[in-house]
Amino acid sequence: DAWRTAGCFSATFVGLTDATTSGSNAGSPGYLVADDRCNAQFSGSHVCSSSEILNSKSCDAPVFIARTSGIGWILNGPPGFPANSNDCGGRSSAVAEDFGSIWAFSDTGGQGLLTPCNTARALACCR
Repeated sequence: DAWRTAGCFSATFVGLTDATTSGSNAGSPGYLVADDRCNAQFSGSHVCSSSEILNSKSCDAPVFIARTSGIGWILNGPPGFPANSNDCGGRSSAVAEDFGSIWAFSDTGGQGLLTPCNTARALACCR
């Protein structure tokens, strides 16, 4: 990719999906379904982890991130960790009482936040 440099040590942000989904991937729960949605729009991609977004900010990808506006679901924390603030229960919950991680993009790179799992958002994709 044009923005990838030697300073990028893992996958970097490539874009937000056009379609939005709740924390349960619109009724098709799981990490693999979410990754498939990214891959369908950006070949070879998956849903970004928080560390991949931070890596994107620390190498040449910040210019690309700064051109992005919007909010996308990201993954944060260990899969299956039984906390309601961990990826909407493994990308399987769409209830307001559970929370998932999102990245709010801005011209300065953005910030990570938690949001209720019943909120429709795009997916942030990395490869």
